[in-house]
Amino acid sequence: MAALQQKGRFIVLEKVKKFISALKAEVVRIVWPTKKVLAANTGTSLAVIFIVAAIMFGFDSGASALVQFVLRFF
Repeated sequence: MAALQQKGRFIVLEKVKKFISALKAEVVRIVWPTKKVLAANTGTSLAVIFIVAAIMFGFDSGASALVQFVLRFF
């Protein structure tokens, strides 16, 4: 029984080592963005977020006003 547990741990340890080795190989292949590209992408993302937030605020305000208008009659 003890030998089986040791063998199981050995197999798991080998799989972990293989995974970390593959992970290191993949990290080396990553092409990281430059600061200029990163700043441009961040600016674009923030602009889109604010535009969508403004549109949602408009819809929410309009829906709220419509509900309040309808509830005045009841």
